[in-house]
Amino acid sequence: MLFRSAKEAGASKIISVARGTASDRLRLEFAKKLGADHTIDVESEDLLETLADITGGHMADLVVDCTGSEQGIANAFRIARKCGRVILGGQIKKKMSEFDVDRVIGNFLTVRGMRGHSYQAVELAMQLIHRNAHNIRDMSSDVFGLGEVDLAIKTIAGRAEKPALHCSVDPWR
Repeated sequence: MLFRSAKEAGASKIISVARGTASDRLRLEFAKKLGADHTIDVESEDLLETLADITGGHMADLVVDCTGSEQGIANAFRIARKCGRVILGGQIKKKMSEFDVDRVIGNFLTVRGMRGHSYQAVELAMQLIHRNAHNIRDMSSDVFGLGEVDLAIKTIAGRAEKPALHCSVDPWR
């Protein structure tokens, strides 16, 4: 959904990046289904080199990091082009051990934090889910009953037998 909206807003290439765990592979496959033009598995591909190949050396105009990891945030700043924008949406909940402020200044990057959502955004999301816009219901790869919350948490954390894209808990199941 985000990818198709980005295309409608004028994005020419959508690139989704993930680590390469079993659940991340599912996410990369789903990103393609949602409209990503390219995916990069950073465990098996060099992020900078692959992105440079895809973009003809221009790198990313806009980077949205939702990892909440030091490495993910560091990569966001590394792959943003000069005068690019970086949006940080994942919280680390601790101080970063390293932050290259010179990269932000030297590359004239615009950095914004993103947290929370408005009532209107929730209403819009509920409408999109209700009408299954962009096949968004496919994002929930596993549905668990209320008595299976522990298994749902283990599954989404990657500690169960089967990897999952996203889990839902249905109390009436």
